[in-house]
Amino acid sequence: MPRLVLTRARDMIAEKDCWLQGAWKRPRDNGGFRRCAYQAVYDAAQELGLPASGSFKILMKVLGDGRRAAIKRLPVFNDGASHDEVLKLFDLAIGDA
Repeated sequence: MPRLVLTRARDMIAEKDCWLQGAWKRPRDNGGFRRCAYQAVYDAAQELGLPASGSFKILMKVLGDGRRAAIKRLPVFNDGASHDEVLKLFDLAIGDA
């Protein structure tokens, strides 16, 4: 189940215009939303009717910070990384799911 959530979350931010730094979620001018990595996982889980916790645990394991809460660590990573680095994080997490 985390693989489904992670895949959907990655799809939500795959286009650079749909990814966001410095905020959780903002509307796009042409419809839809821009999201940070954390919000993408949360929204994907909600959309699929699945829990987000397993997906967050896998992302934190890939980041090598499995003891910290995703809500504290993932936004820091998202805001300090490039779009390509964030997508690579999701690719590694999907591979581990």
